[in-house]
Amino acid sequence: SNRGRCRVLIRWWPERRKKEAPRREASEAAAAEGHRRRAQEAAAAGRTEEEEERDDSEEEGDEATLLEQANECLAEFPPQVARALELLEKALKTDPENPDVLDALGSLLCEEGDQERARSLLLASAKLRPDAGAEKFLCLAQLSTGQEALGHFGRGAATLQAELERIRAGGEAEAAAQPSSGVRSTAALRAQLAGVHASMAELHMTDLCDEPQAEEACEAALTKGLEVDDTCFELLSTKATLRKVQGRLDEAREVALQAAKIIKPSIGQGASSDAEGEAEESGAEEDDEEEEASGKTACAPDEDAIASLCRIMIDLEQTAEARELLVGLLERDEEDLRAWVLLGYCHIVEKDSETAQDCAKHGFRLCKKHGADAEDWKPELRKLLQQA
Repeated sequence: SNRGRCRVLIRWWPERRKKEAPRREASEAAAAEGHRRRAQEAAAAGRTEEEEERDDSEEEGDEATLLEQANECLAEFPPQVARALELLEKALKTDPENPDVLDALGSLLCEEGDQERARSLLLASAKLRPDAGAEKFLCLAQLSTGQEALGHFGRGAATLQAELERIRAGGEAEAAAQPSSGVRSTAALRAQLAGVHASMAELHMTDLCDEPQAEEACEAALTKGLEVDDTCFELLSTKATLRKVQGRLDEAREVALQAAKIIKPSIGQGASSDAEGEAEESGAEEDDEEEEASGKTACAPDEDAIASLCRIMIDLEQTAEARELLVGLLERDEEDLRAWVLLGYCHIVEKDSETAQDCAKHGFRLCKKHGADAEDWKPELRKLLQQA
């Protein structure tokens, strides 16, 4: 049945779809950690509370100026998150019903772990400006589950689609002539819209897998997304997952390889010589200029998305391709426990028991090094060792 097929996927995405238990406690803990980190940030900068207050009292400007200053703080390296939050809080006091301020502060608070207040601010913005600002709906979707999340994704998709149609109607030349208007290129909008459809498809395979017509709804989301951007990594990865569950294995393998081909250049393929590095850097600059001119940006999927594809490829016995991606992840972070576990399963499929055991043992050494932070990986490592 459709329900049975979709439920199988939950086995492969445990860490992405664990329910917060309880959600309120997790949110409060994350908010506390965010406050602690911001305090450390201010201390590291040598700023006392009195100095912070004096800066606030001396600072002049309307909410638009404060928003600009906050964005400048976040653009610094490292980002000055604490200062940006102060500026946005002041902007909110200046104009509590400014949707731009509500969106900016709500999104930043969401990233910092203060989910309850972020949700409140973003919902207020949605009431004030329901037909613009897709990001608030996408952020609200990530703060929600089930049908509520699907509803927010739908509103975000509709907002992006409307913005895309406005640009097409008015012409991108007009948008380019007004760079300060905040209007984005059609390529950037298509990429974001395709990602939203991928998120909706994934939702039908996880939270909503028991809903009637879940499989059909997932297919519809994938079709819409691929019509917008047929090179979207998230869409291709999700489609490969669905085809595997449906038993259409040849098609699943084909789509998985398409997704892997898209992601390979962005995750590093080994060390290169200095000369090669300089050549690649020069070429990368030219590529960046071409992408900027065309409105495209090179945005690598996160590790969760890459790991999900690797799991599917291991199931499909595409272990050579999966190993290549996993090695790339380990070049980014050689202590990535998830990558070591998946690499071990690659070797199990390849009947290389000794190397699979080495992966598991190395994982246990990393668990010992990281202590309590790595406890959740021990059962998975034991399972890997047993199967090896």
